[in-house]
Amino acid sequence: MNIFSRIASWFRSSEPPAAPAAAQRVWPKHDVYATSFADPEDVRRFQACKRQGKTDQECFKGGDNGIGTPRLGRINSAGSSIGVDTTAPTPMCALPPEDWRPLGAAAAGAKVSVTVGDRTVICELRDTMPSKKNVKNGAGIDLNPAAAKALGLKPPFKVRATWQFV
Repeated sequence: MNIFSRIASWFRSSEPPAAPAAAQRVWPKHDVYATSFADPEDVRRFQACKRQGKTDQECFKGGDNGIGTPRLGRINSAGSSIGVDTTAPTPMCALPPEDWRPLGAAAAGAKVSVTVGDRTVICELRDTMPSKKNVKNGAGIDLNPAAAKALGLKPPFKVRATWQFV
């Protein structure tokens, strides 16, 4: 062994390098009540309210327009953020802003695993709920009709559920 090999061996580790840390974060599970949103009766009540000439804010008190918040929607061809039709057959959910804001720009369409009983569905985050302090029914997650159907639930409902970002 020449001198250069000997010096190089002093700097080599005898242990293999550690594997890089997993890039995927493990998110906590949340035990909450799940409720329904954008079910046909919600949308009907909202539309009836709008036909009376009331504002969206007034009509949201009694129903849902079935369109998710543009902040968690998609970008259209003009480059504008638009809300997603939450009455579509894709399982979707809404969370309070305190829960989705830590994701930042990745919140739109984030995957959320929701379990009720022995059934689990993966939803897209496409709408927002009021801040936790303003939630009046105790819900921690809202589920659209497609998510409800996948979990065997019929709107309206309020059931115990567990959710987690995946």
